[in-house]
Formats: sequence, C-alpha cells, structure tokens
Amino acid sequence: MRRQNGRTLPWVLALIACLGLIVLYWQWKGNYGKFGHVDGFDFDSVDHIGFIRQTPDGQTNIFSVLSDGTGEKKLTDDPSVKSGLDWSPDGKQLVYCAETADEKYRQN
Repeated sequence: MRRQNGRTLPWVLALIACLGLIVLYWQWKGNYGKFGHVDGFDFDSVDHIGFIRQTPDGQTNIFSVLSDGTGEKKLTDDPSVKSGLDWSPDGKQLVYCAETADEKYRQN
C-alpha cells in the first residue's frame, strides 16, 4: 500500500473500522434475537396471569387467564420453544425468550 501525501492510510483504517462494526452488528443480532415494535394487548391485562403450557410433543405456547381461572386466551401459536415469561411494567405486553428452529439447528 503506497501512501500518497498521507491520505490513503486514514481511509484504509476507516474502511477496516466500518467492516469491523458491520461484523460486530451481525454477530450481536445473531446472538440476541429479534426485536422491534410490538403492539400491546387488545384487552385489559389487569388481574391476568400469563403462563407457558407445554404439550406432550414439546411445543410451548403462551396463554393468559384471569386470576379466577376463567377467560383463558392463547397468545402465541408457533413452533419456537418459549421460556422466561414476564409482564412489561405497564402490563400491556409480555416478554419471553424463544428459541427458533434456526437456532436449534445451528447449535448441532
């Protein structure tokens, strides 16, 4: 690499830094899952209990039920394995961890 009046080296270093940031971003995105805008529930979640139910074949889904045991609602319907369920501070969303099929096969 030939320096031309000291201008080439800063550009090369800037390019390497940008490429490093892109690689770090994709690594972070792959390790920390998906995120984005999520709408709140279309019902009042006061006095609701959120829980995860696992079927005999291992599929998990998230449900909500009133504290008196009535009004059960299925909130998810996908094949990902779910865990770590918790309500958001305002009670309008549930947060949970999910292992997608891609992540399952990537580990093997």
